[in-house]
Amino acid sequence: LDPPVRREHAGLLPGLATMVEVGDWAGFGRRVRIVVVALAALGAGAVGGGALLGPWATQTFFGDEFTATGAEFASLTLAAVVIVLALVAAQAMIALGRHRLVALGWLAGSLAFVAASLASPAGLEVRALSAGIIGPVVSLTVLGWSFLAAEHEHRPTPA
Repeated sequence: LDPPVRREHAGLLPGLATMVEVGDWAGFGRRVRIVVVALAALGAGAVGGGALLGPWATQTFFGDEFTATGAEFASLTLAAVVIVLALVAAQAMIALGRHRLVALGWLAGSLAFVAASLASPAGLEVRALSAGIIGPVVSLTVLGWSFLAAEHEHRPTPA
């Protein structure tokens, strides 16, 4: 079985591209927003679930020699959720033919990840968790802003 998130991602780009091709800007924006809200809601539950169940699962399945806090699990899960949201924004931008902005978004996030990894005097675990969130947040910010700007270009002007 395919997880529903992966199935939605596989079908998102062709559907968005079709809406762009026929000029269905309202449907395009609506589809992106529905997917973002659904993934954010699922993600919020996953972050909470990771924080609550992650430490127990680690000890249960890997033994006492492996430890991780609820905050560490929440951080890792949050990073994954932000990456998925950035992927949605990237697919929307690809459907709009804005490939350079997609590359810029991922490049900005990658540079932020490296900078956060190297700039902090904190320990390795803290730097890794921080960079793992900062990089995707920067990518999502660039891609999300680009999407909103592109969507604004296609809004109908009031008569």
